[in-house]
Amino acid sequence: MITRTSTTAVHAVAILGLAMTHTALSAEHSASVDWDTTGPWVRPQKAAQLSGVSTRTIRAWVAAGYLRSSKPAGGAVLISRDSLRGFVEGAAR
Repeated sequence: MITRTSTTAVHAVAILGLAMTHTALSAEHSASVDWDTTGPWVRPQKAAQLSGVSTRTIRAWVAAGYLRSSKPAGGAVLISRDSLRGFVEGAAR
């Protein structure tokens, strides 16, 4: 018998995973990041490095609307440093 998983259930599991990752961010890591050495926008790889998570997690946070991002015409996805910082520091509390 083949069963189908609803997209709502899959989405709920994905959001739960994101929330768990978000709460797992450490205060020590957040405190050790020098946020002022970056420009106002960072690439996903730099965002992952700054937040101590994988680029896959960064992309998932963007897709879920947790991080503000921009994709200039013909360019790569850029993450708002301020939205990343607020999200990471909020998680570390």
